[in-house]
Amino acid sequence: MADSGISEKEREDEESGDSFSWQATERGHNEGAHGARLAVIIGAVIFAVIAVIQKNFFFLVFLVFSSILFFVLSKRSSRVLNFRINGKGITIGDNIFHNYDIFEGFSARESREGVSEIILKRKRKIDPFLRIPIETAMVKKAEDVLKKKLPVIPYEVSLMDVLDDVVGV
Repeated sequence: MADSGISEKEREDEESGDSFSWQATERGHNEGAHGARLAVIIGAVIFAVIAVIQKNFFFLVFLVFSSILFFVLSKRSSRVLNFRINGKGITIGDNIFHNYDIFEGFSARESREGVSEIILKRKRKIDPFLRIPIETAMVKKAEDVLKKKLPVIPYEVSLMDVLDDVVGV
């Protein structure tokens, strides 16, 4: 999808296959999120009873505050972001840009129905993966552009990936 706010040079890059852009929500919607909210309510009630029995009121206050925060943030709607991959790097939204030199490689994986992820491995130990949502139909074109700058690396699905796919919070 071409963005109307791109320059003529960027439009030429996109037509020649040196650039690719699309829009996606920052996090996908999953019907399993209702089950996660119910699990949080049940867990919070159980821990609240334990906190009252043990007279640990500081934990009770923390539990109430964190539960409220969880529900407020989980109800917030996702923003639609513009993504662009070109010869210089990767742009996310209006103000986030990553040069290719901070990445070791990339992989693609299908995570939810019709939605996939481009997973970029950064050259750092803490939080090494940058996940970018993309429609499954667009993955091939994004891979073609990325292969010109980064190697394809294997990605092992973690327990957190599976939980995210199931729960979707």
